[in-house]
Amino acid sequence: MAKHKPHSPPLTQRPKAPENMTTDELHERLAYLEAENAYLKKLKALAQEKRSAEKKKRG
Repeated sequence: MAKHKPHSPPLTQRPKAPENMTTDELHERLAYLEAENAYLKKLKALAQEKRSAEKKKRG
């Protein structure tokens, strides 16, 4: 039996333009973007910590 490659997930719809969003949708989008930004900052800090630890270990 042949194995199939997993399909990539369907592309999500593009977000509405801000001028077409309700106040509630804008607040929801803002909360999402703030959470995403915090996550990415933490990820960047962890990567930097890892690089620093590796540098100390080598040097």
